[in-house]
Amino acid sequence: MYCVKCIYHQDETGRIFRPGTIILLRVVTVTCAIELIPVYGSKMDRTITAMNSMEICDEYYQNTFSDKEVFNMMHLGL
Repeated sequence: MYCVKCIYHQDETGRIFRPGTIILLRVVTVTCAIELIPVYGSKMDRTITAMNSMEICDEYYQNTFSDKEVFNMMHLGL
């Protein structure tokens, strides 16, 4: 599975923020929707739900097995 991480920036006042959305660490062309699975670590935070997981979590796995088109796109040429 590929790993996806959120990026953070710090402005001139010292405030830390996420500029936009998540970026892929490996350069690929995504031509369809993908499924992201939060990386929970050694202990899962029970406050994480389907509605807030994109805001709380900082790392995700990309589910390349969600359908055969995504699997083939991500694994061609390997």
